Amino acid sequence: MEKEIKVLSISNTDGIKIKTIENDLKAMQEFVGGWIEIVPLSHECCLVCNEEGKIKGLPYNMAVIDTNTGFKDIIMGDFFIASSDDEGELASIPEEVLHNKIYFHAPEHLNNAIELVID
Repeated sequence: MEKEIKVLSISNTDGIKIKTIENDLKAMQEFVGGWIEIVPLSHECCLVCNEEGKIKGLPYNMAVIDTNTGFKDIIMGDFFIASSDDEGELASIPEEVLHNKIYFHAPEHLNNAIELVID
């Protein structure tokens, strides 16, 4: 298991950045501001967000679509995207995924929103 992982951070206050975080539960909970929820997006990526983001009324962040699985939801609060290893542990997101398979666009069906698409 990697001690630190490279993730794609999507934050309401800090924008979209590549960051390195500690690969432990406490660091992940601090990042999202509470209990974590891990949502598989594809065989290469997973999304880590606050499990209670909607219940707690965290600020709207982004609509998320995965073209492989059809997943679509609204994410509230800060979240990050990582990869996972063969044992199911979180791992650094591969560079080719960052540069070739993740993109953002403004959807016509959601006013003032940005969608994150994992292809």
